[in-house]
Amino acid sequence: MQQRKKFFKHFLLVLSLCAPTVPAISVSAQSTAEYKLKAGFVLNFMKLSSLQQTDGQYSVCVVGSSLVQNAFSSLESRKINDVEVSVKELSRTSQAPGCSVIFIAHEIAAQRSFVTASRGHSILTVGEDDSFLSDGGIINFYSEGNKIRFEINLKKSKKEKIDMSSKLLRLARIVE
Repeated sequence: MQQRKKFFKHFLLVLSLCAPTVPAISVSAQSTAEYKLKAGFVLNFMKLSSLQQTDGQYSVCVVGSSLVQNAFSSLESRKINDVEVSVKELSRTSQAPGCSVIFIAHEIAAQRSFVTASRGHSILTVGEDDSFLSDGGIINFYSEGNKIRFEINLKKSKKEKIDMSSKLLRLARIVE
């Protein structure tokens, strides 16, 4: 427990130090840095939520460009409570049931299809589009000034039987 607190404090420190520097870098570097930061958020969402394992591991499925895929590849082989994390590209909605988490990048027009395919499978869906939560997603990233924030659809989370730590909920904007 003490180790989790220490990690969480370090994560918030790194986040606060990185967020103000993002606007000063080039667009492609900014996108890479932004997606790496979001990948770090997703890892912490996983640590602070009850998620299903697939084949004895947590599977993060990513729907997005190669830039997004590359940023999330940094999560590969990380561990959460001694359970390994795998990262894979999700190209078809039929693959959704094999995921613990699905991250859907904003450029994906079929966002609603992936969210719909995850229903009833206790999959944590994470996106970054204004309509993501209204489309049925659970966690959505949004910008506030030069900071990345997140909001949680608590009703959807409960419906999918995904319990979230009070620490995570305190940091989020709750939407029902």
